[in-house]
Amino acid sequence: MLMEPDIVHAVTQKVCEFYLEANQRFFEQAGNLVDGFFFGNDFGTQKTLIMALDQFNEFIMPWFKKFTAQGHQYNYQVVLHSCGAIYDVIDQIINAGVNCIHPIQAKAAKMDAQTLADSFKGCVTFMEGLILNI
Repeated sequence: MLMEPDIVHAVTQKVCEFYLEANQRFFEQAGNLVDGFFFGNDFGTQKTLIMALDQFNEFIMPWFKKFTAQGHQYNYQVVLHSCGAIYDVIDQIINAGVNCIHPIQAKAAKMDAQTLADSFKGCVTFMEGLILNI
């Protein structure tokens, strides 16, 4: 992102356009048999984003907005997955129209249930991750 932003943009565009097309084909076939659209990747470490906020805004948020708008075109609830400490961008994610954020990674900075409730109650739903001890 720092050294070769044009290459990152080109590759990201290729990959994301593929998924936008694949989603559209699936959504058209699925119609109202689907209630929600789940997408994302991990954008946080235990302490903060895995990239600078400027990079997140340049490379990631435009695609979040496109995928979210696409899901809403089909009247689906949009669920965004991202592990890690993404607290600093949750307002932007909400403003992009995401309905639910998965997971709550309670040990990541500012991602515990109480902090999230105090900050975002009534604005977005948070879905807890599942941890199995086998």
